[in-house]
Amino acid sequence: MRKFIIQALLSLSALCISCIKENRMECPCWIEFDFSNYPMSSFEEIRASVWDINNPQHTIFHNQEGVAHIIEVSQGSHEITVIRGLQNSEYDDGVVSIPTGFQADSIYACTQRIECIGETLRYMPMAYRQFATITLTIKDENLAENVKDLRIIGDTNGINCRNMAPIKGVLEFLLPVSTEHIYHFRVPRQRIDSVLELNLVRLSGEVVTLPIGSWIIASGYDWYAADLEEIDILIDHSDSFTTVTISGWSDGTEYIMEF
Repeated sequence: MRKFIIQALLSLSALCISCIKENRMECPCWIEFDFSNYPMSSFEEIRASVWDINNPQHTIFHNQEGVAHIIEVSQGSHEITVIRGLQNSEYDDGVVSIPTGFQADSIYACTQRIECIGETLRYMPMAYRQFATITLTIKDENLAENVKDLRIIGDTNGINCRNMAPIKGVLEFLLPVSTEHIYHFRVPRQRIDSVLELNLVRLSGEVVTLPIGSWIIASGYDWYAADLEEIDILIDHSDSFTTVTISGWSDGTEYIMEF
C-alpha cells in the first residue's frame, strides 16, 4: 500500500509544478483517508463526503487491501462526513433514514471540519456509534403470555450525518417472538422528546403498550453522547409490583422503577 501511495503522490505532484511560482491556493489538496478506526469486512462500503460549497463530493470506498483512499479537494476549510454500516437504510445528501419495517443499521459515523493546506493531508476519522442495541428481558408471565407479535413504534427514524442530529420520521418494525422472552434490537439516536414504544399484540387482539423510550430518558441515558452505549431493560413482576431495571452502560449505572 505504501508503494502505491508514493507512486500516486509523485505523479500527482507533477500537476502542481506550474503552481509553484503562482498562488498555491489554486493547487488541489489530496486527502488520504486512514480508516484504521473503522474495522470493516472485505469490500464493505464506507462513504466519505466532502461538503465543498462549489463542488460537494460523495465517494464510496471499499475495504480493499493495497488500495489508497484519496479525494482531491481545493485548498482551504472543508467539512467531512464519514459513515459506515449502511445496509437497509437510505442515504441521501448526508441524511440516513430507516425504511418502515427495518430496525436501525449498525451505523458508525463522524463529521469534522478540517483545514486542507498543502499538497496532501492524511486524515484518520473517528468511528462513533450512532445506534443503541437494546436487550429487553420480560420476566412477567402475565405480560409475556399469548403474544402474537411485538412491534417497535417510534417517531425518530434517522440521523443527519452532518451534525449527528436525530431526524423525525416513522420508525416501525416487528420483533421475532421469543419463547425465553428476551429480545434484541437496534434503534437510532433519539431526541430528548422522541416517542419510542413497544407494542405487544395478544392473540385476543389486545394491545399492551410499554413506553420504553420514556423509561430510558428517565434513567438518565444520554442520547446526545458522541458514542451511544448499549441498553438493558429488565421487566420483572413479583407479588403486586412490577420492576423495570435499566442498565448496561459502561459506568455500571442502574435505574429501577416500581409500579
